[in-house]
Amino acid sequence: MSKPIVLHLGDDIRWNHDQYSKFKNAFEIRRSYSMSRPEFIRALKERQFGDFFAIYRPFWNTGGEMGNWDEELVSLLPASCKVYASAGAGFDWVDTAALAKKGVTYCNAAAACTESVADAAIWLIISTFRLFSWSHVAARAVDADAFVDANRNLAMVSHNPNGHTLGIIGFGQIGRRTAEKAFLAMNMKIHYHDIVQMPAHLEAVSKATYHKDMDSLLAVSDCVMVATPFSGETLLNASLLAKMKTGSRLINIARGKLLDESALVDALKSGKLAAAGLDVHYDEPRVSPELAAMKNVEMMAHNAGASVDSHIGFERLGMENIVSFYQTGKAVTPVNAHLTPKRSFFLTTTSHLLASYRLNKLLLQASQFIIQSSQACCSIPPRPPTPTTPYFSPTGVCTTANMSEQAGEAPPPPNSTPTTMREAFEVGIINLRASMDRRQAMAEGAIIFDITEFERLSERIWDTRIEFANQIRRWPDPEEAVILANLYRELIGTMPDQEGVVP
Repeated sequence: MSKPIVLHLGDDIRWNHDQYSKFKNAFEIRRSYSMSRPEFIRALKERQFGDFFAIYRPFWNTGGEMGNWDEELVSLLPASCKVYASAGAGFDWVDTAALAKKGVTYCNAAAACTESVADAAIWLIISTFRLFSWSHVAARAVDADAFVDANRNLAMVSHNPNGHTLGIIGFGQIGRRTAEKAFLAMNMKIHYHDIVQMPAHLEAVSKATYHKDMDSLLAVSDCVMVATPFSGETLLNASLLAKMKTGSRLINIARGKLLDESALVDALKSGKLAAAGLDVHYDEPRVSPELAAMKNVEMMAHNAGASVDSHIGFERLGMENIVSFYQTGKAVTPVNAHLTPKRSFFLTTTSHLLASYRLNKLLLQASQFIIQSSQACCSIPPRPPTPTTPYFSPTGVCTTANMSEQAGEAPPPPNSTPTTMREAFEVGIINLRASMDRRQAMAEGAIIFDITEFERLSERIWDTRIEFANQIRRWPDPEEAVILANLYRELIGTMPDQEGVVP
């Protein structure tokens, strides 16, 4: 049986060798190493890597020699490609919408570098309040006059960050972790703006205050930190910088193009802003000469997330994303899952439910398939066979004679044909459980016919779990709803909420 193919971009693994060894046992690894864009395009067109299931890029500084992943590259991916797991937090170099349209889930590794970026953000916050950059440059100049200048005058313009208000644009993992450190270590007041308010338990650690609009955040913040993904447009321009408090500070740890650097220069020169801390720059690797010459600007070479710890995490998280998607149809850190087209397999109206029940009854009477209203109602693949009830797979009829040892015995069918909607739905729950068992056996390598079947089954099982739970919530008879909910929890597990989140 052939293993799913993973295309490994860039250098060899450096740290997680044991995990990579297990990874290679589960997948066939093919390498592109460091191909140029023309070479890579030709390889994709000629299918040199085969019909790969996933793309794995464990390092940020290698594996990107082919350039931005735009429509040109995405269109050349084989239909078998379902997940792209990459190092790094930012993803402005990849067209995640195009990948989603192609059916590919993109996964970043922000979780792996959260601590490193948050630590760098704290250093930039402290530096912009205390203006350590001025002192640093003066000391390294080996110039007595520069040393004396910084020694005598720095204290007149520096402040302690303690107790000041930190405003964060983008309250994701990095934004929240920075907030926690700033609050716990320096007693800073935390305010934030995001497209949605975070749950209360995420705000509670740093006692964060939510601002629905950015203007109100800018008006109260002594220091504003940008920690949001780049969506293709400049976020902070001259008009928004003008709305910041006079004498406030600006930190950018996200992407350089989020900030109008010319407007930042003007704001610093005019005194509207007291200082700035930049890990990222508009035209990397080129840096603004005007900003570089300012004593009140701290700069880095896009190193906030650069640490051995981050890279160990990049390797590990990339593999975990691919394995998780292969086994469950869901990634650990998906970026564009909300853009990937989803299909609904559940018939919600009473007439459709009854129609599916009648179809199920006909199938039972004909004895051609196992009892499975989950197939009739939701179109999910059937459960494993019993000795007398085979089912059809992509490779033909399968029976317990050739599969029962690996797949396990399926629950026996009920003794009689369902006669009510509730009974039909109970059969659906039973067969959903059987389909979950079948998927588990496939994931363990017992009965995988091909990766497409496995992906389809995983997706349909998850969608059906959500739709079954929602249907139980809408069930017209409260007593029957309780019975169905108990059966669901017994056989399937915790009921997901209406958005598909398992509490």
